[in-house]
Amino acid sequence: MAAVIQNEQMSELASDEQSQGRRIATEFGIALLIVLLFFFIVLGIMNLYFPIGTSMKDLAQTIGTSVSPTGPKDLFIAGTNNTQIMARVTELGKKVNVKSANTIAWSRAQLGMTLASRDAIQTYDKARALIEFGGDNYLDIGENSLVILQGVEPDLFVNKLRTLRVEVQGELRGRLQRSDDGFTNLQVALPGADLQMVPGEGEQGVEFKLAVNKDKSSTLSLFKGDAEIMIGGKRVLLGENFALTIGPDGQPLEPVALPAQPILKRPVNGNASYFRKLPPKIRFTWKPEKPASAYRFMLSRDPEFRQLLVDERVKRTSFTYGNLKKGEYYWRVHSLTGDIEGMPSEVRKLHMVQDRTPPMLKLQKPPTVIRQPTITLRGKTEPGTKIYVDGTRVKVSAQGVFTHKLSVKPGATLIVVEAIDPAGNIAYATNLLNGKF
Repeated sequence: MAAVIQNEQMSELASDEQSQGRRIATEFGIALLIVLLFFFIVLGIMNLYFPIGTSMKDLAQTIGTSVSPTGPKDLFIAGTNNTQIMARVTELGKKVNVKSANTIAWSRAQLGMTLASRDAIQTYDKARALIEFGGDNYLDIGENSLVILQGVEPDLFVNKLRTLRVEVQGELRGRLQRSDDGFTNLQVALPGADLQMVPGEGEQGVEFKLAVNKDKSSTLSLFKGDAEIMIGGKRVLLGENFALTIGPDGQPLEPVALPAQPILKRPVNGNASYFRKLPPKIRFTWKPEKPASAYRFMLSRDPEFRQLLVDERVKRTSFTYGNLKKGEYYWRVHSLTGDIEGMPSEVRKLHMVQDRTPPMLKLQKPPTVIRQPTITLRGKTEPGTKIYVDGTRVKVSAQGVFTHKLSVKPGATLIVVEAIDPAGNIAYATNLLNGKF
């Protein structure tokens, strides 16, 4: 009997130990879930302050001075210390962030702010940023790009700033002009090598585009002017409307001519497209002057293409878009040969007009009694409106005037006139004819 009682006590003790073990495991699991949840919350907060595209290596290397919200009128003060103001942000489009050299957090860029050595500026989807660095010189930073200003180098003989050095990931456009009181050449850190560009002697300087490609090669295109390029220990003279490709190994290839500008077809410049409720699909078309491997179609809210809505690479010579609200839009097309982009086409303007008002429609009153088998109906509407008389389309003049011969039968005849404007709004008018003959 005592043995049975002892066995029951041992069984209860073992059961209590198992229950306590399960409780400890449950508490440990809950604690682990809380730790993981806290970890993911911290990661989410860090993502807000550290955008994709900025590595810890870049952050560790950025030591210098902060970005100030305003700067002196003269951006270029002689000296080589890292407090030197290098550029000013003059235009912004959509989301653009900046990071000063002595911080690890990114913040939204502000118009007019100045940038110093080791400061960085980053653009996101459909975003643009323009920074100026003296005279007519500027850098136009394309979408999803990162530019780090890496410092300036003084001329050995004259105490003036001569070289602007930047590190680029993505796409960069700009203008570079020789100047007696500012930068005269541009040095760019590319994936394979450092590139230095010195504009020619002409007063116009150079207008260029520099892009880092997916395979880590880079392409430099000159749209205006000529320049001397130093890359990979070699010197290349690059002329207007020519492009230079730099391989991933940092070695330049032979310069090639830029693809020819495409010729735009439809819509015509200044065309207005009307709609009542939902905007219609707009088909943009063009034709190549010479064959190209692809095209870059760009649609923007502004003629400078800072407020981009569409920036697509397409194989066809057309592009259809159907979500344009009322307002003005601008479009252009570039021809592409591989990664080499040619000069843009002309820029065309498109008006999207929302109209919910029925068109004006007036009919000339007919005689009270008609004593002949035919009569001429006369009326006026808005230019561009379609007129139908008893379902028959009637020609309308550029001034909106229309006439139409009607057959009259003895007795009462009701004539229905329908006017449809370009937006699809409809107006009706009727005339009652009384034939006696």
